[in-house]
Amino acid sequence: MVSWPKPRNASKYYGFHEQNDHTTTECRELKKALHEHIDKGQINRFFKHGVANTPIRRILIDIESSPDIITLECIQRLKYPTRDITPLVHPIPGFGVQTVNSVGTVHLPLQFGDKIKSKNLEVDFLVIDVPSAYNVILGRSALHRVKAVIGPYLLQIQYESDDGTVGSCSKTSAPLVNVIW
Repeated sequence: MVSWPKPRNASKYYGFHEQNDHTTTECRELKKALHEHIDKGQINRFFKHGVANTPIRRILIDIESSPDIITLECIQRLKYPTRDITPLVHPIPGFGVQTVNSVGTVHLPLQFGDKIKSKNLEVDFLVIDVPSAYNVILGRSALHRVKAVIGPYLLQIQYESDDGTVGSCSKTSAPLVNVIW
């Protein structure tokens, strides 16, 4: 005896499967894939902190700076847990007349550029707790890793994206860096 399939619930649509019948939270295949990655230890950090994709504004590109620096105020605005900052007191010269001691270091996953032409990498930042006009100072190490070419006259930066093509950002385009954690 052949039975007709049950009618699908039109109010539930899952874009990945392009079907009506279930939502993202009800998808068995998605849950199975997530549990496989969790078992392999590949996405524990997402469940530890939650997933965010927050653009950072006010970034200084400084080709003469060795470390990559982020302010404690920026970390707090990102709602990143300050307990995850590894304590490290390290003097950083060059902030006006004074030498500043870092609060510690933090390891953050970043996305350069927009979603289409992006470069994803993880960067170790020195965290400082001083007032600054910039939230982040990208130094030589991060710029070298994204193979950045800087056009100061055009206020533009070009970089190699994850797919090997050239991506670019300018002052008038989308934010240069997103923090993903």
